[in-house]
Amino acid sequence: MSPHAALDTDAAPNKPVGHVVHAPAWTAPMPEHVVLEQVAVQYPDGHAQPDVLREPLERAVTLEHGPGQVDRATYSDPHGSRNDILLCYWTDPHEHRRWAAQPDVARLWSGAHDLGLGVGRWRELLQLQGERLETLDSAGVAGRGFSALGDLAPTGVHEYWGAMRDRISASHTDPLNGDAVAGPRAAGRRESQPRKLTLRAPENVCFIRTGQDWSHTRGQQRETYEQTVAPVLEQGADFLRDHPDETGCLSSRLVREMDADWQPQDRSCVLAYFRSLGHLERWTWSHPTHMAIFDAFMGLVSQAGGDVQLRLWHEVAVLTSDTLGLEYLSCHPDTGLLATLGRDDHQEEDQA
Repeated sequence: MSPHAALDTDAAPNKPVGHVVHAPAWTAPMPEHVVLEQVAVQYPDGHAQPDVLREPLERAVTLEHGPGQVDRATYSDPHGSRNDILLCYWTDPHEHRRWAAQPDVARLWSGAHDLGLGVGRWRELLQLQGERLETLDSAGVAGRGFSALGDLAPTGVHEYWGAMRDRISASHTDPLNGDAVAGPRAAGRRESQPRKLTLRAPENVCFIRTGQDWSHTRGQQRETYEQTVAPVLEQGADFLRDHPDETGCLSSRLVREMDADWQPQDRSCVLAYFRSLGHLERWTWSHPTHMAIFDAFMGLVSQAGGDVQLRLWHEVAVLTSDTLGLEYLSCHPDTGLLATLGRDDHQEEDQA
């Protein structure tokens, strides 16, 4: 993975003079391009044959020109549907286009494809530009996301407000303001329809994947994470999902990560979209739901006495309107960004 550019730590605009970090952190050299395509099947929770529903997606990612990294996750949404998600990463956009053009891949998103009663598919395609992308890892072990495709390097651009923005090199000359307007989530259950909806993305939507790995925790640390940190993390992710007007969050999913056999791992991540980088910053800096997460984590750090076994990481990207593609096939209207952007001015419809 060739780097787009090395981050000049001395030129970080928000970094306080004389700033000294107290705990190490690592970041990945930015490639020129990263493609993240999230592909998912949606079906009623408790479906008797989830492996059959996932099989076309699993077969697709093994085809020629397929992704260099595939992570798996599952999410049961408030509608009562389970969403099994493959997070697929490429660092060569040409390889992704060749993969997507293959008939077995293109057929997955045909509006005429019969998915069966109550079953849908969706994909969210993020074509990430290195200058609009950053990542941070607390352990220096590249195992998830696009960081798994390359090496991590120590960074001093962290542990201060504004560090996330500083790690996005485009932000040094562009405020990256967004133009999305988050509509309120509609109340009540709404049924899936046999149709394909394609959303037109606004400018400068900010995406974050933030991961939690407690597989290495033991004893009191594991108990503290599971009983104290994890519950407030879930509450925060749900609040983001349910209050787009207050938080500027367009979609939030707290997903459980799975292994290649779709067995649950002691890892999770939040997949969220915000109206802009500024909206994500304001939530992390001052909102009570994030302060509760931060306080719970700092309690674990204090208890650990310098031996923090919990591993945290994230990747953040700011997308131009033409680099975020959103398609939902026979999904319920509360799926992903349909819930907040699924209005007439943002959607195109193909009848199945």
